[in-house]
Amino acid sequence: SAFLLNRSSDLAVNGYSSCKFIFDSLTYMNIYAEKEPLAADDNQNYPYNIIVNFPAGNKNTQKDSEDSQIKELCIFFSIDDAIKHIKLISDIIRTAQSVELPHNIKIIFSYGDYSYFDSFTQLKGVQNFIFTHGGEDGYCCFSVKFSENKNSIISCAGKNVSPMNLIELCGNSFYKSKLKYELEGRNLYSLYRLNILRNDTRTALFLESGIPAAGINLNSSQINSGEYSKFLDFFSSIMTDFKAWSSDERDSHLIAFKLNNKPYFISESFTLATFTLLLFISLFALCEFSFFAEPLKKAVMRDVKNIWYLIP
Repeated sequence: SAFLLNRSSDLAVNGYSSCKFIFDSLTYMNIYAEKEPLAADDNQNYPYNIIVNFPAGNKNTQKDSEDSQIKELCIFFSIDDAIKHIKLISDIIRTAQSVELPHNIKIIFSYGDYSYFDSFTQLKGVQNFIFTHGGEDGYCCFSVKFSENKNSIISCAGKNVSPMNLIELCGNSFYKSKLKYELEGRNLYSLYRLNILRNDTRTALFLESGIPAAGINLNSSQINSGEYSKFLDFFSSIMTDFKAWSSDERDSHLIAFKLNNKPYFISESFTLATFTLLLFISLFALCEFSFFAEPLKKAVMRDVKNIWYLIP
């Protein structure tokens, strides 16, 4: 770790050399990693994505239903963030190696997703990954970034809402690791769909491509404090608690809230059932009280009750 920290502190973050540093660091740790080039180049001096695969353990006891389609979790870090937090990244990878994984996990280091000089022609690692793997069904993504903002779950991006399965997994992992966090947007998801609230460009790329995804923001200052081990517990929980699910279960019209840092969710089906019940009660009350105080109109009230099933 000391060797990697010394190299990262001296490294100028620029394209190919940054990707090479991460790849060499993984090699130094005896980790097999795959290069995914962003452009065809005979000299091989263009930036590239780096993918590390962690297969499910042989002792996996989770039984997936026949309808389960999402069986693989991809966790994305930017190359720049990986360099700045090389010690944490190294420990996350060691954790993935040491725990019994219920499903396949991919850790991807992508290049160029959060550039200050954004342009249409610029190479972006996530766009390349989506282009290469977009047709494959069966995976979902967490887009992890580091900033000085509070720990938070980015559950909406690009006018789309993340599936409840991923938001719940992330919230419970924060809760188990005893890390405080925020649910960005709370229940104002309509403002995300109108593109009013703060957006995360990398998460938006996944959601706009139809790939189940959610964003995670981690506070850099908190990582460097005495809560370092909690962040390792957070990623360990995400990887070990991930469960397969069907793409038909993507509930994006949810209500999310927290009680004592534990996340709770009200699903779309429950909300619709509640509103429907309230509608029937309201209609019946209107019919009942409209004629209750008028004895002379009892006959009318009786006729209304006889055709009550026509009201809805």
